[in-house]
Amino acid sequence: MNFEKYYFLFAIHNWEKKVAAKKDTRLISSKSSKKVLSGKNPDEVPICERYTLSIPEAAQYFGIGQVRLRSIIHANPNADFLLMVGNRLQIKRKKFEAFIDDMSVV
Repeated sequence: MNFEKYYFLFAIHNWEKKVAAKKDTRLISSKSSKKVLSGKNPDEVPICERYTLSIPEAAQYFGIGQVRLRSIIHANPNADFLLMVGNRLQIKRKKFEAFIDDMSVV
């Protein structure tokens, strides 16, 4: 009987370790993209210092809606501020800033 008691305590202890290990993992998924934008990770590069921005990040940085940003991209498919990384579209921040500076209406 004592063996069963210790085995039960050992199993609970191992289960607690597994649960704690799962809480420590920091996988970025589509559900946690809002956490990335909020900048809670101290090792993360701030949006204002990044070379490229995703569409949600660019919308937040420039104060333009995502729909309007996508329409600008659709109207300028060969612009030099666009960068395809695999199947993801990235916006070169400084070149897009220059593009916005030249525009009078967004």
